[in-house]
Amino acid sequence: MFVPDPGYTIFDVDFSQADARVVAWDSNCKYLKEVFNDPTRDVHDENAKLIYGKLTEVARQFAKNGVHAANYYVKAKTLSTTLGTTVPLAQAFLDKWYGMNPEIPAWHESTRDQLRENGTIHNIYGYRRQYFDRIENKLPEALAWIGQSTVAIAIKIAMNNLMRNLEDNMDGDFQVLMQVHDSIIGQFRNGMYPWIRARIRDEMLVTIPYDDPLVLPVDMKASRISWGHAKHIAGYKHGVLVPWEDEQKFCIH
Repeated sequence: MFVPDPGYTIFDVDFSQADARVVAWDSNCKYLKEVFNDPTRDVHDENAKLIYGKLTEVARQFAKNGVHAANYYVKAKTLSTTLGTTVPLAQAFLDKWYGMNPEIPAWHESTRDQLRENGTIHNIYGYRRQYFDRIENKLPEALAWIGQSTVAIAIKIAMNNLMRNLEDNMDGDFQVLMQVHDSIIGQFRNGMYPWIRARIRDEMLVTIPYDDPLVLPVDMKASRISWGHAKHIAGYKHGVLVPWEDEQKFCIH
């Protein structure tokens, strides 16, 4: 449905695994930060090996779904439904993940303490959310808000950078069209590729102000046909722009 104007390429640029990275930094989880800081490692592969002792397709999918839910304080009964397993096995999953990454349950408790104190939580940017209902069942929602609100602010900063530093200076050759949670959709004239990919990435490199600053990696897809046809641009690997030996081999689908 969504097509670029004639002579333009539509692009979709987003933060790589943004919510999960914010969880890692907000909880100061040593293991997760170590994995995310190494672009050669895939976090879901590493989690599967950590939890199950081996990497298989099933183990990877269980780790991907289970860790995300565990980080947001899922209960074993709910997790058993998510993973399609028994409640005892789901509880064993949680016990192992929390036992090997104690910073995560400590983060849960510190957030719970904030809720108990005054019903208010905040993110690293200083924005706050006040809960007026009973707080007993609000912890998962509060934990999710921390990650989602932080990413929303970061993508807004990135969008402002793209509009101010590219769109405003290119006389219609570059346009920001829409923002969707952790991604930005826009279009640029076909002749601007390949150099525009690095400019877009540079403007997207937002530093989230933790004591150990977090810079979210960037992934980009593009197409001359439609948003739905967009494919990952060659030259990006784990969000990092890497050399491309023969640019002529690259073709936007």
